[in-house]
Amino acid sequence: MADAIRQEGIFLQDKIQEQPGSDVKERDNIYVVEIEMADFRKEEIRAAFHDGYLVVTAENKAFPEENMRKAFYIGKAVAQENIRAAFHNGVLKFMIPKDEKKEGQGPVEIEII
Repeated sequence: MADAIRQEGIFLQDKIQEQPGSDVKERDNIYVVEIEMADFRKEEIRAAFHDGYLVVTAENKAFPEENMRKAFYIGKAVAQENIRAAFHNGVLKFMIPKDEKKEGQGPVEIEII
């Protein structure tokens, strides 16, 4: 799975103009990732964290050509169990706490509220 995510991330870098706008900020103890997703409903969006990558997929069943997959390398030193995500006014926002004591945990699905 990790190799597929890495390949996906490389692929997305080449196709960035076709992907929704995004912003990644690093603060003292947290990473904040915001992705514009106005064409999707919360129910169509899935997110996971694995091997240092935040992976977001969205599937629009009415318009499959608008389906989206995006990967961000954040790093492995995060508190995966404390990742929070919220979808509001077409923007998906992740709060990813740093934790230098944790390195490489298994994959985790992220609940979007």
